[in-house]
Amino acid sequence: MAQQNKLARTLVLFTAIFAVLIVLLIMINRITANSPENIMTDMAPPVEGQPLYGDPEAKVNIIVFSDYLCSACKVWHEHIFPRLKAGYVEDGTANIVHINSLFHGEQSLLASLASEAAWAQDQEGFWAFHDALYDHQPAEHSETAWVTAELLLEIAESVPLLSAAQLIEDVLQQTFLPEVEEDMRMVRDYQIQYTPSVMVNNVLLADPFDYDELVNVIERALTEESS
Repeated sequence: MAQQNKLARTLVLFTAIFAVLIVLLIMINRITANSPENIMTDMAPPVEGQPLYGDPEAKVNIIVFSDYLCSACKVWHEHIFPRLKAGYVEDGTANIVHINSLFHGEQSLLASLASEAAWAQDQEGFWAFHDALYDHQPAEHSETAWVTAELLLEIAESVPLLSAAQLIEDVLQQTFLPEVEEDMRMVRDYQIQYTPSVMVNNVLLADPFDYDELVNVIERALTEESS
C-alpha cells in the first residue's frame, strides 16, 4: 500500500511538472510571437546627397529616419548616436545618415528645410545646427509652436560656419523643398511608421534603442561586406 501511495505521489509530481513546462512553453511562444523582428528590405536606402556623418566610403550606412519635433529622436541622438560615433564612426567603419521624416506638420517642415539649407552650406556646420536644434527641443510637450523662423535664425547665428541670413532666406523661399520631398518619398518607400527608425544598410531594426542588437546587425553587415 505504501509503495502504491509513493507511486501515486510520483505520478502527481511528474504530471504537475509536465503541466508547468507546457505553460512555460506556451508563454515563451506567445512572447516570441509578439516580439517585433528586424525587417530586411530588397535594397538599402540611397544615401547620396543626404546629410552624413563619418566616412562616405564606410562599409556600413546607419540610416536614421528622424524628426526634430520627436522627443524620442532627441533621446536617441543624445544616447545612441554618441555610442555609435565612438564605436564605429570615428574609425571609419560606419557612417550615420540623417533622413528628415515629417510626422509633426508645419514645424517639422520648417526644421527640415532649415537642416537641408544648413547641409547645403557646410557639412560640419550642419551637424552643429542639428545638435543645437535638438538642444532647443522643449523638455516637456507643449502645444505652443517652438520651431519658428526666429529660433532658426538664432541657432544659425550661433554656428560660425553658417550664414544665418542665407539659411533663413532658403527656409522662407522653401529652396530645399525638393530634398525634403525626396526624404518623405523614402519614408513612404521603406514604410517608416514612427521616428526614430534606424536601418543598417538594408535592415530595418525593430527597436532603434536596443544598442546590443544594433551592434549585432552592424557586425553581421561587416561580415557580409568582407565575405
